[in-house]
Amino acid sequence: IGQDIEKENIAGNFARHACMGESTALTQLQRYEEARQKLEICIRQDDTNPALVGNLAELYMTEENLDESIRRYREAVNLAPGNPHAIFGLASALARNGQWEEALAQFRQGLNVDPELEYLDSAFFVPKAETDFQLAFTYLALHRYREAVFHLKKYVALRPLIRRCRRI
Repeated sequence: IGQDIEKENIAGNFARHACMGESTALTQLQRYEEARQKLEICIRQDDTNPALVGNLAELYMTEENLDESIRRYREAVNLAPGNPHAIFGLASALARNGQWEEALAQFRQGLNVDPELEYLDSAFFVPKAETDFQLAFTYLALHRYREAVFHLKKYVALRPLIRRCRRI
């Protein structure tokens, strides 16, 4: 019986990783709708995986569907309350949606979980310049205004490029 359970766990993990890999590849190719559809299929098979739900939330944000992005990020935070990717992702989506107070509260919560911002090293943003958006609001939450302005200016300077990437 132990071998059967081990095989099932290995097969399940492989299927999750393959699904995540395929959706990530589609996202990197800017085939967002296909990536989203793939993630939705993956989530139907495993609706308790915060990484799958968080990646879907990020895709919704990329497609500028902020209400759905926020809903999915909240789901990811509920699945993994200490996951900095989910917390900072929710904060970012809330900020984009103009929900400033709640966004700053989430950024502060993220800093409680990951004060060194180590999650940024493993974060996958579409496009990569989104890191500046995250950092700008993180520094704002810390009342480090000079750093916040610096990163916000970098993000704004790249915003036309970001919009073009999202429309392709």
